[in-house]
Parts: sequence; structure tokens; C-alpha cells
Amino acid sequence: MTSSVIASRYANALVDVVTGRGSRLEPQQAVAELRAFAGALAASPELQGALISPAVPGARKRAVVGRIADILGTSQVIRNFLFVLIDHRRIPALEDIVETFELAVDERLGFSRAEIRSANEMPEAQRAALVAQLERLTGRRV
Repeated sequence: MTSSVIASRYANALVDVVTGRGSRLEPQQAVAELRAFAGALAASPELQGALISPAVPGARKRAVVGRIADILGTSQVIRNFLFVLIDHRRIPALEDIVETFELAVDERLGFSRAEIRSANEMPEAQRAALVAQLERLTGRRV
């Protein structure tokens, strides 16, 4: 399986949970929590090595992830998701999963992303007109 297929499967499963009926976790909060954990992981090569290494038992990895989640104030939904990634040895794909999750959340909530580049800072009126035009063209919020 390619990493994009893996990222898509896990990200879409999490989107189903977060946007599902009865979920108390806001999608934006889920993104923030995932980003915070991914940032902590990226900041420590030792942590990355420990969570990726097959020599470290899964229970030990879960304990480490649980402690980091406690420090970060991570919700139970995201904590459980991280445990699933540990159990299925998908932590190396976390960054791709987070990016795919963000795009999938935007899609479900009816947003489109747009990147505009300008040689100079755009005046607010021009920016608003551009956003309005993009929304009209896409039929979605930009």
C-alpha cells in the first residue's frame, strides 16, 4: 500500500469519528491536537526512533504516547487514534495522515482551500472581492 492510501484510510476514519453524530470534539480542535503531537514527535529524533522501532514493545510505546498526550492535554478521541497508529505501526505516516485529515475535514465541512500569491500586499477590499469570486466559482466557502 502506498503512503497516500494509508494516510487516506486513517484520516477518513478519523473524520468519520470527529464529524459523526454525538462527537464532542470539534474538527478544528482535532487538527490542533494532531498537529501538537506531530510537532512533539518531529522535535525529538529519539522519540521518533522509539515509536518506530520494532524492538520497543507496543505497550511501552502506548505508555509514552499516553504521557505525551497527558502533557499536551489531548482528547480521548485523538489519544485513542494515536494508539491505533501505534498498534498498526503507522506512526511514520502521521504527518501525511494529519495533512490528509485536514483536507478531508475541509471537504466535509464544505470548505475549499485557495492559495493566492501577489507581488504586493492586497488591499482588504480586493482580497474580499477575490474570495467572493472564488466562492462563487467553487460553490463552497473559501
